[in-house]
Amino acid sequence: MAELLLADGWPAPDSPVVYLHEALSSDYIVVADPVVRQHELDGVVVGPQGLFVLYVDGPGGEVCPEQNGVQVGPVQPGRATPHPRPVGQAPNALRTFLQDEFGGGRLAVHRKTVGTGRAALHPSPPEEVRQATSALRAFLQDEFPGLQPAIHHLLICTGPDADAAGAGTAERAAMTTEAAPDAITSTELPDGSPLLDPELREALAVAVRDRRLTASQRATEPFIFRSGGQKAWTLREVVAHMDRHPDDGVYHLRNGTLARWLSEQGAVHLAELARAVMGQREVDARVPLETFLIGTGLLPRPSLSIHPPRLDFGYILAGETAARRLRVQKAAGRGYLFGAVRSGDSWLHANPESFSGGALDAVVSVDSEALLISDRPYETALFIESTASDEPVSVPIRFRIMGMPSRLNRFLVRPLAGVLVAGLPGTAIGWLLGLLLVWMGAGLSGSALSPAVGAAAAGLLWGVMGGIRGLFQPPAWPVHYATRRWLTRTGLWSLAVVGLAVVATWLSRQLSTGPAGASGASLVLLALALAIIPSVLGEVRAGRIEAAGPRPAVPVRRWPRPAALLRAVLLGIVLVAGVGLLGPAAQQFREGGTAATVQQWVVTQGTRLESGLNEFIDGLYLRRYDRRAPAKPAPAAPSAPTR
Repeated sequence: MAELLLADGWPAPDSPVVYLHEALSSDYIVVADPVVRQHELDGVVVGPQGLFVLYVDGPGGEVCPEQNGVQVGPVQPGRATPHPRPVGQAPNALRTFLQDEFGGGRLAVHRKTVGTGRAALHPSPPEEVRQATSALRAFLQDEFPGLQPAIHHLLICTGPDADAAGAGTAERAAMTTEAAPDAITSTELPDGSPLLDPELREALAVAVRDRRLTASQRATEPFIFRSGGQKAWTLREVVAHMDRHPDDGVYHLRNGTLARWLSEQGAVHLAELARAVMGQREVDARVPLETFLIGTGLLPRPSLSIHPPRLDFGYILAGETAARRLRVQKAAGRGYLFGAVRSGDSWLHANPESFSGGALDAVVSVDSEALLISDRPYETALFIESTASDEPVSVPIRFRIMGMPSRLNRFLVRPLAGVLVAGLPGTAIGWLLGLLLVWMGAGLSGSALSPAVGAAAAGLLWGVMGGIRGLFQPPAWPVHYATRRWLTRTGLWSLAVVGLAVVATWLSRQLSTGPAGASGASLVLLALALAIIPSVLGEVRAGRIEAAGPRPAVPVRRWPRPAALLRAVLLGIVLVAGVGLLGPAAQQFREGGTAATVQQWVVTQGTRLESGLNEFIDGLYLRRYDRRAPAKPAPAAPSAPTR
């Protein structure tokens, strides 16, 4: 049995729409007496093949010729337009009235087409079909943009002696009430029919029944807003004004004037929506207004911005609580964003949970007290319900629960691992720096720091800093995870300091005329060797911050602040001015021989430091490990005093 939707009360029991309601399957929906774009129709059947517009002939057979024998004509697709209600509607309305007011009594209802001398007032079949097709196409364009189903036209002959075969035309097939179901179901299904979805058919049928005033259709009376007496003649104009002037929208929603106007103009579905949103009793008056505006379908939803898009808590020590900060706000575009953050897990919380108008800066926490220690990570999600979408937006969450490491692991294994991992690259950097200094020293005075000394110094620095990093590593972090984080941070710091060294080398070349290739390379290697210091300090600080909880939220700025731009411009001016002022001084410093003296002094002091260090190491080796070394001579006995 097909679903029956009533627009103007119950039709007569013997009405064709009632017969189709009982004879068709559940794939079809019958709409009785709809009004589409101010044009009254006897009925519309919504099915997988498209829309079937019904024209009901009266029992007297004035439209369908009287003749024995009935034939069913084929259904021909047409194009849609508005048309006045066919004359068969009046008898049906009268029968309904008699059924309601006078019980089962049956009276004959006659109708006559009134002539004007040239033609009847009733439109010709082609014109009637054109008007109905145009009305439906305009309706679909407003309410279901992009939906273009096939439209068929059926003349239902209800007279006892009406000849359906004689009443059919190329635009509109004619048939008896009993033959109409077969004619509809036997209609060929178009390729790629848009109405194969049952939910879409249901939505379209309800819209045909309820939406007598479409989005761009001009109303019979304008809606006048309180501010400036602004008049709006269409639903689009009303909604656009309320979006631009939310105070007006809130006012007319609250006092019910908008709902009353919508109901009087035939937008019953929007009138019900206006009453429903005001029944929610929200504290924020913009919430029901935005709900109404989005519910009309005439405005886009606000856009949602989530930062970060996913939360990775990393490694959490069993029994502890870890927290991260989540920021939810409206992106560019129209709309008033409000909603809430939901979680399906008892150990996952967000505070605060709801937001309205402004951004949400929530602290998301994971309580690991009741969670099992596992080698596999936990994966869950938070769900953000907002006006930005029909369905909640998920924010993936991932973390691992770890047990407390032993004291041996924390205070010995981890520092040793840090020493080894950091000492190797530090030794390599120091050795390269020593080679470069040897080459520079040979070109200057014949001696310089050896690669061994450079490797030892840099390796010692990197090893000590790596051990410090391992000692202060958070207990929940395994060695491989902490090492990966540190290496990433070290790489970034290395790029930064190398960039500074390159800039310094370029500036030195601008201030001097001699070659600066070797000294520039040595400066780069020296900066690379020192990159370990900010890297380790930053990693230790980051671990403490993560253990302490989330940092205060910092709004993401698309453009730098004006003050930051001003500081950058001033720094550039100072840099250029400094280069201009220091250029002559540097030239004088170089021509006076002071530069060569300072360079020679640095090389000499480096040579003395290397010689002293070598002698100290050789002496230490001889005293500790060389058994052939002569014993230290005993001090001479004091001589007797002379008289």
